[in-house]
Amino acid sequence: MKIGDVVLIHDDTPRIQWKLAVIEQVNKGADGLIHSADIRTSTGKTNRPIAKLYPLEISAAETPSRDDDSSAVADREPSQRVQP
Repeated sequence: MKIGDVVLIHDDTPRIQWKLAVIEQVNKGADGLIHSADIRTSTGKTNRPIAKLYPLEISAAETPSRDDDSSAVADREPSQRVQP
């Protein structure tokens, strides 16, 4: 896990109700391994152990802007283009 990763926060509720968060800082122990992370949720900032965080295949730093998305449509074959 690294700064900017989007994660699900494990909770004792059904998985569909778990909150999303973005990692703001990772905290290493004396052994040099990451043990916890400072995270930002929609309701504020907190700290959670790594064992309670489940990374998604997306990073806050890699999220394309709407302008970047329009160039992807232009690169598609005419048969693959989606009409607005």
